[in-house]
Amino acid sequence: MNKAISIKGGRVLRLRNYVVTSAILFAAIGFVSGVIGLVGSFRGRHVFFVLGPFHLEGVPAGILGVPLMPLVFAVAGILLALITYLPASWILRRV
Repeated sequence: MNKAISIKGGRVLRLRNYVVTSAILFAAIGFVSGVIGLVGSFRGRHVFFVLGPFHLEGVPAGILGVPLMPLVFAVAGILLALITYLPASWILRRV
């Protein structure tokens, strides 16, 4: 999984670095989303969390969303990184 594509100037875009960076970025976005949901649930907003057959609403959804949203977002970030690796490296070679 340590495949690399050379970019102008000797720089290399490695698949592993690209995937890990994307996963960390999406996990951070998921954490912020989970905290916003938690604060919203405490303030009486309609917050829900659906993960497969599980469906929670209200404060329990806000509490469960804080640790699980980063995981869900990180998995989505990994999948998106795997899909966009070749186009991103192609674009970086052209710049």
